[in-house]
Amino acid sequence: MHAVVAEELAEWSARLAAEQTLANQSEDQDEEEWAWAAKADHRADYWHEVEMARQTPRAADLKAAGQFTASVDSWLRQQSRQLQAERAQLKALTEELHEVKRQIQHSQKWRESQFTMQNRVLHNEIAALKQSICYSKTKGDLNSSEKNAVKKRLSVSQDSLNTSNNVNNGNQ
Repeated sequence: MHAVVAEELAEWSARLAAEQTLANQSEDQDEEEWAWAAKADHRADYWHEVEMARQTPRAADLKAAGQFTASVDSWLRQQSRQLQAERAQLKALTEELHEVKRQIQHSQKWRESQFTMQNRVLHNEIAALKQSICYSKTKGDLNSSEKNAVKKRLSVSQDSLNTSNNVNNGNQ
């Protein structure tokens, strides 16, 4: 009999322990569900407030947004005017640069033509002096003063021609 009572007591203890375990789990689960539900409600309230704030803008917010938009628009217009002024200035400078380039090319062509003309004159003068010297040798000796003057003139002409050629070659 003691064994039967002990067995029944053990069975009842096991059932009681199982019920208590289920009850504890149920309470923990209820507490977790309640905590989660509170958090979910809080989140829902937050997002509802956000949505309400988004849908119903305040007058101060609208005024601030309008002022900001106006200031951005003003700044963009100012930047546009400044950009147009800079473009006009750049165009004027480009035109001025083209004019200076044209003048430089014209000046260079003029100098080249002057050097060419000067070289022709010097070549002709040297040829004339050489011919004069040859003629005077065939004719007879020149006076020493005439001879020195002709040599000096020939030397100066030859130096001028050499200088002109050097300068002209340096420019090319």
